[in-house]
Amino acid sequence: MSATSPPTRRTRILHWLLIMGAATLLVLTIKFVRIFFLSPEATDLHRALSHGSAWPTTPEMKFSIGPGLLAMGRVAAWCTDDLPIEARHALRAIDGASVGIYRLDRRLMPLDRGRMLAAADTRLGARGWVRVVTVMENRDLVLVYLPRKTDVSGRLEVCIAVVGEDKLVVVSAAAQTAALAKMVETYLPRSRSI
Repeated sequence: MSATSPPTRRTRILHWLLIMGAATLLVLTIKFVRIFFLSPEATDLHRALSHGSAWPTTPEMKFSIGPGLLAMGRVAAWCTDDLPIEARHALRAIDGASVGIYRLDRRLMPLDRGRMLAAADTRLGARGWVRVVTVMENRDLVLVYLPRKTDVSGRLEVCIAVVGEDKLVVVSAAAQTAALAKMVETYLPRSRSI
C-alpha cells in the first residue's frame, strides 16, 4: 500500500472550484485595472496632439468603460425608476467608451494646427482611421475620426479630440448603429417641409 491515498471526488471538486475562483478573480482584476487606461486609439490621438503641439499635458482624468461595466449600468438603470428614458436608450446604444481629460499649458508655444493635424492624421492613419470632421475657431480645435472601413449597419466606432483653452479631451467610443438611429429619430426634431 502506498503512503498517499488517491484524491477523493470531493477533493477534486474543491480543487476545480478553487482554480475557477482564482481564474475569475484574475479576470475581474484585469478588467478593473483596465478601467484606468485609455483605448489604443484615444492614447494615440492624445500622444499625437500633445507631441504635435509640443504642449505639456497633465492628466486630470482617464477611464474606460467596457461591455461589463455597461451591462452593470444597464441593470442598475433597469432597477432605477427616476432615470430619464434618454439615459436608458444611450446605455443601450453604447458598447464602450474611453475618455481622457488633460490640462494644457499653452503659454509655452503658439498653436501650430498644421503640425497637430499632420501628427494626428499620421498616427491614426497608421491604425486605419481617417479624419472626417475638423472644426477650428480661435484657439479651439475639434477633430473626429472614423475607421476607414466603417460598416454603418452594425457597429459605429469614433475617435474625437477637443482642444480648448486649457484642456485636451480625447474620446473613443463604439455604439450600435440601430440603437443610435432610433435615438436620433426619437429625440431630434423632425424638419418641416416649406
